[in-house]
Amino acid sequence: MLDASLDLMTRREFGQAEVLLIWTWRRMALGHARCPLIDREFRGLFGEDAGEVRAAFTAFLDALAYAGRRKLSVAFPGCAGHTPDEWRVLTLMAAAQNDRPALFEAHLSWLARAEDRHILAIGVSALARAFLAHGLCLAPPMTTRPAPRGSRVAVVGLATSRPAPAMKL
Repeated sequence: MLDASLDLMTRREFGQAEVLLIWTWRRMALGHARCPLIDREFRGLFGEDAGEVRAAFTAFLDALAYAGRRKLSVAFPGCAGHTPDEWRVLTLMAAAQNDRPALFEAHLSWLARAEDRHILAIGVSALARAFLAHGLCLAPPMTTRPAPRGSRVAVVGLATSRPAPAMKL
């Protein structure tokens, strides 16, 4: 079970897949990519596939940071509310899992630059399949409860060795 810092309202509002996605994203956004709590949760939910699912999660966040139209806002771990960006990512993942192409394209267009949408589409699709393979299905969130003022951090991306795209001259 996710650590006690996660608000009980959040657990009722969302299922295990949604809570894991947001909880992990918030921790990683604060620079805790190597957090032992994340390792424990992934091992508990994904067993021997934990390393591969964790790699898919990191690749998804890298794709989100690389292809993103702007910096995204995420709340601090333990915050009861969700930012609009967290809601959009949940909806994008749910659309990928539930074969909702129009919803998927709408949120993909909102989150990623046109020329790099395919990169984010690959990342989110891989993570959505990994979650589904382990019985973690996301439902599109119907409402969003805003995070309290001052509880957000900007995601600038994870450190990667990804080369910059080739420039056209």
